[in-house]
This record gives sequence, structure tokens and C-alpha cells, in this order.
Amino acid sequence: MIIDSHCHAGKGDGLTGPWDTDARLGAYLRRAARAGIGRTVLFAAFSSDYRAANAEVGRIVARYPGRFSGYAMVDAARDAGRVRDIVAEAVRVVRESGLPNRTDAMFTTIEGDWEETMAVVKRAVDTVAARAPRVSLVLKADLRPGVTDALTAKVETVERYLRS
Repeated sequence: MIIDSHCHAGKGDGLTGPWDTDARLGAYLRRAARAGIGRTVLFAAFSSDYRAANAEVGRIVARYPGRFSGYAMVDAARDAGRVRDIVAEAVRVVRESGLPNRTDAMFTTIEGDWEETMAVVKRAVDTVAARAPRVSLVLKADLRPGVTDALTAKVETVERYLRS
């Protein structure tokens, strides 16, 4: 599958080009079909209100499931704290799951069997997706049958080594 990793969509007010003032998708979809592009990552047109512009991209992505992925644009000064709040809601989902978990500056780790942990991951992703047009997820699995309490046991092993 060919993926176009950068296409603006929606209305914007940031600049003066056709790609950032009224980026309609009709002509793009026809050209993409001729070129064999099967999936496209959409970006909001340049805007003074990225919350509204990202919501528009989210509506487009929802209207074309499987065809588009959305990428959120953020104004670092204007949107300060918004991403933090969305991430906190995902962490809340993990903590309320009842599974052993730990959150640090970069990751939230959960422990359990495949089905129950993936169900929690899905709920956390769905929680973020309900508030943002794009979800970025880093997933690492350590599958070791019969091992339990690795979340704390691994750290305790390192701490014992450091004390010796």
C-alpha cells in the first residue's frame, strides 16, 4: 500500500495558498486514486484556532475510516496543558483497570495477560481518540509465560545489585 504522509485538509486562515486556506479533498482523492495511494495522513490547514482545525480533520478521518489518519497540529503557547490533560485521562483508564501499573516521565507500564492488557490499551487509546484527531502509541510487550509481578521484581533486582 502506498501512503501519502502529508496532506492538508479543511479550512484555514494561516497563510494565503490554496493548501492552507481551503484544502478540499475531492481533487486530491482523484489524483491519489490514479497514483495508487491507498492511505493518507491529514494535517489541518494552517489556522489561528488549531482546536477547531484539528476537530475538522477528526471529522474527515471519521467520515473515511481506513482511508485517512489525522495528525494534530498544536500551538505550543496557546495549547499549553491540553496534551497533558488528554494523556492524564489515558493514564486514568490504566489506573482504574485494576492491573498493576506504573507511570514515569515517558511511559505508562501495565502488567497482565495479553487479552486484559490489550483491552486496557484499547480503552486508553479510545479515550484519547475521543478528544484528539491523532493518537500516537508506543507499545512494547515482554511476553514470558508463567512470570508474574515483573513490574516490581525487575526493578528490585536492579536495586539489590546497586546496593551490593
